[in-house]
Amino acid sequence: MGQAETKEAPGDDKNGNAGGSSTGVRKENEQLCNDLDAAQQEYKKFRILIEQLHLEYVESKEYELFRRYGKLKGMIKRTVNHLRLAESGDAGTSVGAGLMQICREFTRPKEIVAVKKMEEKYKDLSDEDLAQKNTQLQEELNNIKRRTSIIKDSIQEMDDRYETSKRYVAFQRYRLMKSMIKEVVNNKYM
Repeated sequence: MGQAETKEAPGDDKNGNAGGSSTGVRKENEQLCNDLDAAQQEYKKFRILIEQLHLEYVESKEYELFRRYGKLKGMIKRTVNHLRLAESGDAGTSVGAGLMQICREFTRPKEIVAVKKMEEKYKDLSDEDLAQKNTQLQEELNNIKRRTSIIKDSIQEMDDRYETSKRYVAFQRYRLMKSMIKEVVNNKYM
């Protein structure tokens, strides 16, 4: 009987069998894995952005005051623009949408292979074990989303502070921009 349930797992909810809950847990696991993967990619993208900001900040120390002032402005603007582009989802353009469609068609065979690997990976797990795994995945997903949100919020705060710094004279603004970048780069919660 157990063998029949695992073979019928993709569509056995017709008669209200217990396998339906198994299918639900497995689908939830698949969805959590996909969400976690997407969240990790987004976090990695923002983390790389912060690391690049840090590297540019360190490199800017080699310039004299006036050239460094321009570099700091450019670093802040670039970082904020990356955040705005990421939030706006620049794939909405016609060229981007066509490219995304081509990418989806190209990755479909990989998705099928990934689903088969996932089925192999979890075929020996009971529903309880899989539910526990789902809880762990959900916690991990929430943690990644929280950290990504911290990065986005700190960049947004840097943008707000940058805009308010425009009313100061250049020397005061220079010190403010340095402190803005340092706060984003040295945030221990990222």
